[in-house]
Amino acid sequence: MKKSGFRQAAVMVSVLNWALSALLICPQGSLAQEKREELFDLDEIVVEEKAIKTREERRLNTALPSTSIAREQIDNRPNRRVGDVLQRMPGVFMGGAPGENNDIRLRGLDKEFTRAQIDNVPVPDGGEKRELQLNRVPAYLIEEIAIIRNPTAEYESDGLAGRVHLKTRPIPERFSGNARLGFGGRERFGDGTWSNSLSAGGKFGDFLGAMGTFSFNRDPFVKDKLENEFKANGDAKKTRSEKESKKLTATDGFFDGALYYRSGEIHVKPLLLRLNEKRQKAKSERDLTKAAASDESLETEREDKLKLTVGGALEHRHQFSSNRTLEHTFAYYSTRETSGGKLKDAFKESKSVMTLDKRELEDGRKEDATWNYNAKLAVPFTFGLPQEFKTGLSLRFRDRFRENEKIEIKNGKSTDKTTPKDTYFLKENYYAGFLQNEVKVTDRLSLLPGVRVEYVALSARDKTQPKEKRGFLDPNPSFHALWHATDNLSLRSAISRAVNRPKFDELSPFEQEDTTKIVIGNPALEPARAWNLDVGLDYARRDLFLGLNLFHKWIKGVIEEVDSGEDRNGKSIFQVQNVGDGWLKGIELEQRFGFNWTGLDWTRGLVLWSNQTVLDSLLQDSSGKKRPFKEQPKFIANLGTDYEWIPKSTIFTFSANFVKPGASEEASGDVTRGKAAWKIDLAVRQRLTGALYGFLEITNLTNTDRSEFTRKANGETVKKTEGANRTILIGLNYSF
Repeated sequence: MKKSGFRQAAVMVSVLNWALSALLICPQGSLAQEKREELFDLDEIVVEEKAIKTREERRLNTALPSTSIAREQIDNRPNRRVGDVLQRMPGVFMGGAPGENNDIRLRGLDKEFTRAQIDNVPVPDGGEKRELQLNRVPAYLIEEIAIIRNPTAEYESDGLAGRVHLKTRPIPERFSGNARLGFGGRERFGDGTWSNSLSAGGKFGDFLGAMGTFSFNRDPFVKDKLENEFKANGDAKKTRSEKESKKLTATDGFFDGALYYRSGEIHVKPLLLRLNEKRQKAKSERDLTKAAASDESLETEREDKLKLTVGGALEHRHQFSSNRTLEHTFAYYSTRETSGGKLKDAFKESKSVMTLDKRELEDGRKEDATWNYNAKLAVPFTFGLPQEFKTGLSLRFRDRFRENEKIEIKNGKSTDKTTPKDTYFLKENYYAGFLQNEVKVTDRLSLLPGVRVEYVALSARDKTQPKEKRGFLDPNPSFHALWHATDNLSLRSAISRAVNRPKFDELSPFEQEDTTKIVIGNPALEPARAWNLDVGLDYARRDLFLGLNLFHKWIKGVIEEVDSGEDRNGKSIFQVQNVGDGWLKGIELEQRFGFNWTGLDWTRGLVLWSNQTVLDSLLQDSSGKKRPFKEQPKFIANLGTDYEWIPKSTIFTFSANFVKPGASEEASGDVTRGKAAWKIDLAVRQRLTGALYGFLEITNLTNTDRSEFTRKANGETVKKTEGANRTILIGLNYSF
């Protein structure tokens, strides 16, 4: 309801109260008659109510090709970490066994082609592929998750597949909060799985506001792998089995303190992400080509790893009297990853007795510290046509290093197995500026041209090689268009140039020699570059949403490790180089159906939703061989139901994820095909009393495995199965 509506309603209620009092108090006569006449002479007062627009209806007004999910859906579905949420969004394929959800692969491309940011700032992580592992971020901290499919000039150009934007929860208008306590298990109920969180905050008067969230999750994750290898004639060759158990303990916190003044606001946002991973793994192998008394081997491994991210952002937004806005963000984040002693023991069978063959010890740490500054100015004006001009700049200064030490103990002798690639020091400074101007050609047609210019200065070295310096300049233009065909239908198109910066360890000038080859790093690597085209339409009403998006990417300079053609001491020299060109194309479909229009009470809270993605790709490698991109799925689908039975305050959600993998062809000639599979999650929430709800959440209900089949170039075959058990959580949720 509009504020004017509230004022009108208040006036009407006051007048009616006054008139009723007059009728009751005044005697029958002229005064009462006068009051009645005044009452009947009042002008008609109308109270208007306008429904709040859905996310999809608001999406009709933006030229940016994107898709998103909001807090309501995040709360009602079984979502503990951000990866749990993303797995149900269009065009998303998660790596690893079902239930891990660590690495996101947008549009089927490997995780090295996707970038993630929190409140417009890329937060560093320990991965070499520039990815932010999404099991590190609790869903409880997030208000909205958006996938930016084809960015405008105001977004960073890095990330060929797209960008994941995580928006943190805002400060509520009034003091309120939420507490959640969940307990359950994976392998068996009650094995120590916890999902606990607390948030509280609000505005305190006209000038101050604050909100804090805290999350504690414990997850004893168990994963099994089984691998069978066969000769070309079909006879069994080897069998391998692996069981890995992880005890993941995450402690995360976020705070938003705000100062409000007449024309703007200032926010301080500290962030803590802490993940402790205790891992144990046992891998056994049986070589069926050997005698039974000596055909087995065993490897055991244990590791205690800590991933810690601390830092925060200072945000300032000021609005001038002419509706111009100026935004600043200054942020610092530091990530440290330490391994507290990785121990691997290898056993071999001799005369039916397993004996220790060798022991490997490894200690390592990574650190990545980044300073960020972003500024953006928006100026609306009219010059013939209504327009909004935006300009801004971004600075980022990154210091990163990795240092590993490896020792092998065999027959009582210790050998240093540390390689040059295990240690590197990297400085990467990023400078960017952008210009864009949105022109309202008509009330229904807007055009948004822009350009972003990025320069990256790189300095890399290892322990043995001198420092290598390099600079990369990329002017990246973009053009977006939006046409409101009707009030409920929008068509958009977008074309932009993007880059994909190399993995960190590929930029180190290392030189590593083994028994068969020499591998050298390449600080001169160029980013892979691409032109991105998206064309789509959205139809949105309160109870209906239909979305269609077609995309095509032309990619140049994909990075691969290749034989350089040079030899040294009889060994070939391999190097990572920009050698691959290719394309990626696909269709993304989205649907949502509500049933309020039926007028039936039992359908008022029913929503059916689904999305489908069809993908195809081709990459030509250095040898001229053409093949799909690595692990590129052919088809991804999600479907689900969100249902609130309003009379009983019962909320039920169901979701199913289907992936049909495509063929993955290696340069060696090996071809791997995955097995299509469904994964099902569900949740039930029931109000117990007041604002107290009980809940039940089950993920991977059917214990779905991930399977693949490999046919090697020599005719041999390998069958692999990887799986993890379902998770069951029960608990309480209270809002205040």
